[in-house]
Parts: sequence; C-alpha cells; structure tokens
Amino acid sequence: MQTKLYQPVNQDMFTVYLDLSASNGIGLHHQFEELIEDTALVSRELIESGGKVELFVNRLDQKGHVNHLSIQEGAKQLKNILALLSSLSEQDHYMGSTRFSPYVTKIKNKQAQLIKIASPH
Repeated sequence: MQTKLYQPVNQDMFTVYLDLSASNGIGLHHQFEELIEDTALVSRELIESGGKVELFVNRLDQKGHVNHLSIQEGAKQLKNILALLSSLSEQDHYMGSTRFSPYVTKIKNKQAQLIKIASPH
C-alpha cells in the first residue's frame, strides 16, 4: 500500500513598503537616496532567497494612484522594482505617511509579511 503526503508549499511572500515622507509632515525625508538603496537591497535579497515580493511606494502617478508592483517572483520582478526605484525623484508628488500606512495595510496581500522602509520616528 502506498500513500502520498501532500503538503502545501508556501513560498515566502513579502510586501515591501517604501515611505519617503519626512516624519515631521509633508516633504521628503533627507535620506531619500539611502531609503531607496535600502529598498533595492532588501528586495534583491528577498527575491534571491526565493521569496515573492510586492512593492508599494508612496509616490503618486499622474492619476493620483500610489505606485504598486503586485506580488511576483524572480529576476523580472527585481528588474521591475529597480526600474521603479530608479525613476523616483524629489520633484514627484508623494502621499503623506498618515494616509499611506492604512492604504498599504488595506491593499497588501494578506499572507505577505510587511517590511516597512521609512524614516525612524
């Protein structure tokens, strides 16, 4: 008699949350470039270790939507993340932290672990 054991295989899923707002209100954090670098490094490490990553950045596009890359895995996702991060500019429009945090919590993949990259408060 043979039996097969089936176990669900859950790859690690992560929501990387990049908030470039300053902790003291509207305006960008003075460590703008450092926060972007940290996001790139964390994303690369997660993807290289086999994780699936989605990315939220509090930058608003022309339609007023937050930048969001849905959960994916592999080199293509890393390329998309790096392209988005390289396009960020201090002249862009950004959503404030008080609105951004609840938005990410509401929209993010519910099974994903949240990794927040922002200025310390």
